[in-house]
Amino acid sequence: MPGVKKDVDAVKAVLEEQGFHVTVVMDPKKDQMVQAFENFINKYGQDQDNRLLFYFAGHGYTVKMTYGEEMGYIVPVDAPNPHNDQNRFLSTAMDMQLIEVFAKRIQSKHALFLFDSCFSGSLFALSRAVPESISYKTARPVRQFITSGGADEQVPDTSIFRQQFISALKGETNLGKDGYITGTALGEYLQDSVVNYSKGAQHPQYGKIRNPNLDKGDFVFVLNKTNDEQSMFIIHAEEQRVNEERKSIKKEKEKYEHDKVVYAEREKEEKEKLIKDAESAEKMIALQEERRKLEEERKEIDRIRILGKKEALKREREKKKIEEEREKIEKKKLYANLPKDGIKYTISGGEGGENYHNGLKYLSSLEFRKARDKFADELNSSREGPFHADADKAWKKTDKIVRAMAGITVGDVGKQIAVKDSVTRADLAALLIDEMKLDKLFAGRIHVKSQIDKMKTEFIPADVLNHSFKEEILTIMKWKVRGLEPKYDTATKAYLFKPTDVVKRGEMAFILEDVLIKLTGDEKLVTAYFFGQDKSPYPDVKPTSPFYNAVMNMTSRGIMEGELSGEFRIDAPVDGAEALFALRVLKQKMNIY
Repeated sequence: MPGVKKDVDAVKAVLEEQGFHVTVVMDPKKDQMVQAFENFINKYGQDQDNRLLFYFAGHGYTVKMTYGEEMGYIVPVDAPNPHNDQNRFLSTAMDMQLIEVFAKRIQSKHALFLFDSCFSGSLFALSRAVPESISYKTARPVRQFITSGGADEQVPDTSIFRQQFISALKGETNLGKDGYITGTALGEYLQDSVVNYSKGAQHPQYGKIRNPNLDKGDFVFVLNKTNDEQSMFIIHAEEQRVNEERKSIKKEKEKYEHDKVVYAEREKEEKEKLIKDAESAEKMIALQEERRKLEEERKEIDRIRILGKKEALKREREKKKIEEEREKIEKKKLYANLPKDGIKYTISGGEGGENYHNGLKYLSSLEFRKARDKFADELNSSREGPFHADADKAWKKTDKIVRAMAGITVGDVGKQIAVKDSVTRADLAALLIDEMKLDKLFAGRIHVKSQIDKMKTEFIPADVLNHSFKEEILTIMKWKVRGLEPKYDTATKAYLFKPTDVVKRGEMAFILEDVLIKLTGDEKLVTAYFFGQDKSPYPDVKPTSPFYNAVMNMTSRGIMEGELSGEFRIDAPVDGAEALFALRVLKQKMNIY
């Protein structure tokens, strides 16, 4: 913009008159702009008593988001025209959410952001509530924002906003008659004066950040004073605030002492009343007699209860003896209906192992919690017994399954898959359709019938025709879930689904990322971690990996987790319990029950 250089020089001069140390950054690219913010905050924003003022003069732009809100952007010199290349514009412009991040990183009490540009002010909340005393304003933290116009308005080359801002700080307006100007008063003045002088072409916006910890104070300009005088003014205001707090504490202490006396008098009156009541001999004798009768009744009830317990224990012992006889007959039987590719168990020789075998029974009937408890009982009863190793392995597996199923209802398909050491592509398709009800969820989030009609299976792969999860696989293909598409087979020269191929952790993240994008409609997730990622938190997942963006999207939301070793194990197979856990967290994130 032609007039920016003149605006910057003028604002710099008036701020230096106010005692500010001014840093100027002209025509920055996005990286330079981000670096300038970070350097300035790191150098000046860590001192609690500093006041930080940011003044941006340049272009602003507003994007209407698909979910109805507006996002404001400030435009660096290397950003293209959004009407010509919006995708590159969004990757190079600086959105106001990043400004909010910078505002929260500042340790100084007061920070004021002025933007001589026009865009939506959704970052801050308009508020005209002003504290009563200047000491309150200077003591409480605040992050304030003022823009020169709203969305779709134009900033003229000769900035009215800049002219009125400088006039206010030089004392040429009705502001500051008492020696200072607050950020709120400045925002009100600029809103009125700029609308007036622009003849309604610009409508400045002002307010404070939407954060209850950073919206109580107010930025303060002290007019016509030297740097030392300004510092003394702020110190005096702080002393005034401390004195006010001391008075408040003194009042609270006086109230406490008064209440303490009142409560002591009440307690004394209650004690005297009890003593008078106890002086009646007849009442005392009657009370003692009543206590004696109650004690006799209690003893009789205890005697009956003990007899009942003995009888119940006798029946329990008889029942247990019958169960033990039955277990001796059945303990050597194997339960063949466990999943073929699930956990393999063997029955070792020797005496004992009843809890272990009971656990196998519950596991065969997919009662995981009962199975886990029985395996735990076996571990506690036989530290080095013949079944200890098998029970330990079985307990770890069932405990993982129980934790994965916590808080959700899992059907028979999910339970059968839960015990698997490795989940196949067909298994994952079945979990997404049968357990997560993905078909209904997707249909409910696509409101245009023509779009739903396009979601049809184009062909049926040959290796799916006779598969038990054929319908689930075809439904996944219909919705074109990324990562679960048919693959080209060079041997048969045909596209096959490969239902028996094992799903690896990196592939799982890739698939669930696409599900999340389809459910939320947030296409930005596809490239959320493409830029600015020089180092990965997982040594086995480099930023250049095709799965890196998906892994970061999943782990940052808790849908999948890294290992205690620090690695993600991108090439490790996904087991059934892990798959159920990931779907459970995804359902909770989307409020699906």
